[in-house]
Amino acid sequence: MNTKTEKTKGVRSLAATLAIAFFGISALALLFSSALQIVLNIQSQQAALSSNQQLIAQDASKTVSSFLQEKFSALETALEYANPVLVDAVTRKNILEGLLGLDPAFRQFALLDRQGRQLGQSSRVSQSLTPQFTLQFNSDLLSKTVDNQRYFSPVYID
Repeated sequence: MNTKTEKTKGVRSLAATLAIAFFGISALALLFSSALQIVLNIQSQQAALSSNQQLIAQDASKTVSSFLQEKFSALETALEYANPVLVDAVTRKNILEGLLGLDPAFRQFALLDRQGRQLGQSSRVSQSLTPQFTLQFNSDLLSKTVDNQRYFSPVYID
């Protein structure tokens, strides 16, 4: 009788085997479903975040664009009344210094002729122009300004 009792202890019933199998399959299905849901949530959150960042960047772009447009309008209006190219050097210097007073955003001015020679300069920060400012007097600047286009230089921190 001892041998039969030992054998029945090692054998599981069909109901227990099926219960364990169904539990395992259910756990795997829930695990797969949860992982899929997490991946989809991450993707939707990333898309929403990207959309919000683009809206913020567009708003910043509009702000910068309107700021630059205001500065160009102020300069164009001021230069309509006093053309610094047609006057003597002392008057030209006074005009450029007056332009600096239009807005605190203006820190340096340089007046160039069509060949790129400097006709006059004015600076709020020092008597001479900073090296970063003078390095921008390149062929790209001259080709755009000769065609009456606006030139936007790279931003630099002085």
